[in-house]
Formats: sequence, structure tokens, C-alpha cells
Amino acid sequence: MFSAAAVLYVRTAGLLLLIFPVLTQAKLKHAFRHMSSPWECGSDPTEHDNTSNYSEISAPWQKFQTLLDRNSTPTSRSQVDKIARVAGAHALQDMLQRKDLLIIFFHPGCPSCYLYLLRPSPPIEQFAEELRKDGGPSTVAYDLSQHGLPMQFDNGRTVILPSLRLGSDRGMVSIFKGSPFNFRAVREWIASHDMVQN
Repeated sequence: MFSAAAVLYVRTAGLLLLIFPVLTQAKLKHAFRHMSSPWECGSDPTEHDNTSNYSEISAPWQKFQTLLDRNSTPTSRSQVDKIARVAGAHALQDMLQRKDLLIIFFHPGCPSCYLYLLRPSPPIEQFAEELRKDGGPSTVAYDLSQHGLPMQFDNGRTVILPSLRLGSDRGMVSIFKGSPFNFRAVREWIASHDMVQN
């Protein structure tokens, strides 16, 4: 028969085998939390009441799916040429030291992000231009597929994309809670933080 020590060893080993994967997973989640931001794509923008007069946001979802089916990517750099891309958390911090920013956090795999920012002539370009003319914050795009969510902009919750956040030299000022496709509400939100001069 087995000795008491052998039985204890087998039971301990079995218990460790049960507990180890859970502990490992928890540690990995904590360690990589800021390296790979959890995100979800926002809802269909055509469901929202868009009160702006910007270019129509009724592009069919099938167009995005077709792009994916063809193994092409909707995020060619030329399509985001009017809105500067930020190359990581350090570059974002450097920009924030110089000026206030409206930061669009996006992911190329998100259909709402495609409609909002990545398609040819996206509606945010005209809004960003008008915001700039009115002395508002500069608009930049931050790709979550390339860079993790900066700690100063992480509130510990899943990021619903596209996500609009205001930043200054103090870090994150505010997160926009409504539909980013409602440009009138976005402008009022920015103005409520005294970031529009006109």
C-alpha cells in the first residue's frame, strides 16, 4: 500500500494542479492589463439620433465585412491623414504637455471605428476641422491594436469604441458617455470643460 507521505504528496500535487491555472491566469491578466486593453465595438451608429449636418453615416455594415472578407484592411494610413495618429503613450504624454487634445481611441477590427474614423472622408474630419477653427482641442487618433491604453486614460472598465476622451497636461479630463456620432453632443461636452474658445 501507499505510505501516508505518498498520499499527502499526491493530494497536494492534485490541489496545486487545480489552483495553478487559476492563479496564473489572474497574474497574467494583471500583468498584461495595460498592454492589451479590453475593448468592445460600439453599437450601429445608424441607431443613434445624429443631429449633426456632417456627411451621412449610413454606410452599410456589409461594406466593412466585405473588406475583411477580401483580407484587406480598412486602416490604410492614407485614410487617417487629416487626423494625426499618436505613436504610443509616451508620444501622447508629450503632446498633452503642449496642448489640450480630443483623443479618439479606436481599433481597426471595430466596424463603428471604420465608419467614424477609418473610411474615406470620415465624418470626424469635418468636425475636427471646425473644432480647430473655433480654438478647440486638437483631434488625434490612438490605435489600440498597436498600443495599450495609457494608464492615465484607463478607468478600469472595458473601452467601448470609438471612445472619445479629453486630455490636458493634467492627464485625462473626461470620457464622453454618449454616442460619438452625435457631434452636437460631443461639442457641448468639450465646451462644458472650457476647451472651446469661440
